[in-house]
Amino acid sequence: MNLILIVDDEKEICLLLSAILRGMGYSTIQANTLREAKGLIEDRNPELMFLDIHLPDGNGLDHVPEFLHGSGDLSIVMMSAFDTPEMRQQAIGYGVHDFLSKPFTLTQVSSVVSSLFHN
Repeated sequence: MNLILIVDDEKEICLLLSAILRGMGYSTIQANTLREAKGLIEDRNPELMFLDIHLPDGNGLDHVPEFLHGSGDLSIVMMSAFDTPEMRQQAIGYGVHDFLSKPFTLTQVSSVVSSLFHN
C-alpha cells in the first residue's frame, strides 16, 4: 500500500487530507513541522509528500531539494494558501510533482494522487 506523508502546521488540514486519502485506499502519516517530516521520511520512507510552504520551523519550499535528494522514490506536492506564480515556478524547477492551492477540492487531490500512482 502506498504511504503518503502530509506536512502542514494546520492540524485540520492534515486530518482532512488524511481522511480523503484514506478513503481512496492510501495509508497516511502526518507531521506539523519540517523537523517531524524529516524524521518520518527517514523512518517510514513515504512515496508521496503533501508539503505546505509556511511551516513554524521554516519554508517548506526551501527544503524540497533536500527532501528529494535524501529519498530517491519520494514525490512532492506543494500546498499553499498564499502561492504566487514565482513560487510555483520555483517548485517545478526543484522537481515537485504538482502544486495545490488551498483550499483544494477532492477532485484535485484525487487527480494528483492518481497521476502518480496509476501511471
